Amino acid sequence: QYWLVVQAPAKPGAAYGAAFDLTERLGGAVSASQAAAIRYDELRSDRVLVIDRSGSMAGDKLLAAKDAARFHTEDLGQFDRLGVVSFNQNAAGDYPAVGLALLPDAQAAAVRLAAQTAIENLVAGGNTSIGDGLSVAQDRLDAVGSDNAWWIVLLSDGMENTPVFYDDVRDRLMAAGTQVHAIALGEGAHEDLMRRIATDTCGEELLDACYHHIDETALAGASPARQPDV
Repeated sequence: QYWLVVQAPAKPGAAYGAAFDLTERLGGAVSASQAAAIRYDELRSDRVLVIDRSGSMAGDKLLAAKDAARFHTEDLGQFDRLGVVSFNQNAAGDYPAVGLALLPDAQAAAVRLAAQTAIENLVAGGNTSIGDGLSVAQDRLDAVGSDNAWWIVLLSDGMENTPVFYDDVRDRLMAAGTQVHAIALGEGAHEDLMRRIATDTCGEELLDACYHHIDETALAGASPARQPDV
């Protein structure tokens, strides 16, 4: 699959809240435009990548989850924070050892590399407790307690079959104001659950930004076949 990152150019001196028109060009030709589409605001986020490493994710799905997670490590700016949590029937904080890692300019590359290494080392196996993964991620956000926006990026096929379940932690996430950006992986993904997680925590108005589905045809190339949760 391909991830297209579109970022507004730096505009020194632009006042916070100032709006600018957007024009999109492909091959030199204008393909789309929208008035007042870009607003220059300072938005900092604390972002925890929560990756499903259960048995049902073996093969292309886990490869796709890793690709998407690596993309998110690059989509962070100065003074954002980053963490990596993975789960099967149990969740683990893979990076950093505690809390979240701050991305100051001088050390941002090292933080990204450490997170990407933790992501690459994940291996599929076991059952699926989405609630446990989300709970550990919320623990990390709570421990830092910053004024940044709180985001969890959930990468999963949604096939939870072991407590803690999503519904067990739903109220906690919503009370904290944490947005869960849910990315459902695979043609057989439990899209209803993943979409509901995004809707509950982001709201209907932000659903298009908070929910995505990557089907089987878009997953990475040949790799070991899917394994059942065991």
